[in-house]
Amino acid sequence: MALRKIEAWLERRGYSLDVSRLHKEDVVHFDERVVRLRGAASAGVRTAVALHECGHVLVWLQRRQRPRAVVAGRTLKQFMRAAQTDRTKCETLRTFEEELEAWNRGERLAARLKIGLRGAQGERFQRMKVRCLATYAVRLVLPSAPKLTKSVK
Repeated sequence: MALRKIEAWLERRGYSLDVSRLHKEDVVHFDERVVRLRGAASAGVRTAVALHECGHVLVWLQRRQRPRAVVAGRTLKQFMRAAQTDRTKCETLRTFEEELEAWNRGERLAARLKIGLRGAQGERFQRMKVRCLATYAVRLVLPSAPKLTKSVK
């Protein structure tokens, strides 16, 4: 039921939802206007990840409407110029900020769509959020750290 609400929301914005066991990762393809999810994941995990990917869609739509959007108090150009000394960390920080924003927007979208994030589903959503964000936090501190897997139970 929750995934159907998310799919309808995406369709109203011109996107489609593609869930398949063939997909190796969860991702938004903006050029194709499609959100792809791993079908092998449980329904609860797919719901949480779909909300997160919808958060990316919301960020993308806002950026298209306002190309000079401010990120962390600066335009992207200002942000990049200030961090020229360490581009790797700068890119990782930008990615972290966008991932956090996508999780937060996905959580707010769940409330608007009346998708409950209480109890076990809420705990699952928060665990996934923390685990995914921790990947980027670790890479900020230890740039050579390996990327963590996305599997969450």
